[in-house]
Amino acid sequence: MGDELAVLLNLAKLGARERIPRIAGSIWRGLPSALLTWVLAALLIRLTVRDRLPLLSVLFYMTPLAVSAGLAGAAALIWLRRRCWRLAGLAGGLALLSAIWFHVSAGARHSVPPGPAGERIVFWNAGRGVMGWEGVTRTLQGFDADLIGLVEAGPSSREMAQFWRDRFPAYQVSGPERGMVLMARGTVIERKMGDLGGGGKYGHYEVHLAGRSLDVLLVDFRSDPFRSRREAFARLIDLIDRLADRPVIVMGDFNTPVDSAFAAPLAERLTNAFDAGGNGYNVTWPVPVPVLSLDQVWASPQVGLKSCELPWTLRSDHRPVVVTLAR
Repeated sequence: MGDELAVLLNLAKLGARERIPRIAGSIWRGLPSALLTWVLAALLIRLTVRDRLPLLSVLFYMTPLAVSAGLAGAAALIWLRRRCWRLAGLAGGLALLSAIWFHVSAGARHSVPPGPAGERIVFWNAGRGVMGWEGVTRTLQGFDADLIGLVEAGPSSREMAQFWRDRFPAYQVSGPERGMVLMARGTVIERKMGDLGGGGKYGHYEVHLAGRSLDVLLVDFRSDPFRSRREAFARLIDLIDRLADRPVIVMGDFNTPVDSAFAAPLAERLTNAFDAGGNGYNVTWPVPVPVLSLDQVWASPQVGLKSCELPWTLRSDHRPVVVTLAR
């Protein structure tokens, strides 16, 4: 019995050794076709429904244009190696198209307009301090900002609140509340903390800064790719409409690219700071190779925008957004 079992085990091992190369070979042969199909589906969704449909939105979020360019380029290289010239040309053309589309839609180049600069505003997803809170605070201090908004900025505890006050003694600090912190060289009045229809959270603050009064909405959308952003954006738009006669700044981690179908009503009411004064590309996540424009600052027509920067730092998986207002 023992000999028979040993023979069966040896046969099973031999069969596995024979099957694994065949399976790997099948995957390798079908890989470029699978990559190209994925890219074509993602581009079709981007041209039509985008993220309006929950199931298809996953492909929209997972395959931004920079990723489409990379996947199509990989398919082209595989087919080139196999000397499948037509297929390689098709995939290479699609990679080039995606790269150009990304450059046109995500890139910007603005010269700083003349005139005195106003207050500096920083938004940053601090990444829960995974890379160390002291490094996060040193980075923030280096921006010398007048108004700082943070999400994922630590637990709602006395110790964490005292931490931020100790590191920024010249600021009035609100929070952490639900992971959000707002700090200003001025006066901060917390108006309300609430939910965005279950799709995220927000803080509403009235800020008095350098002789001007601003309503600030600090937002942090849920990152679940299977959850529609429709309700969260609808709730945010309702909050903005209630402040239509006020100077308003909306900043946060939207966990939604700026070209989302649901961001259109926001763009009708407010100006995206990067679109108004940014340079380079608007992508902020994931560091060190960002491909999605998740972190955004928006301003109402009553707020003048001068410039917008997206600095590089390894202290979080998100790039900060630094905005300078116009006087």
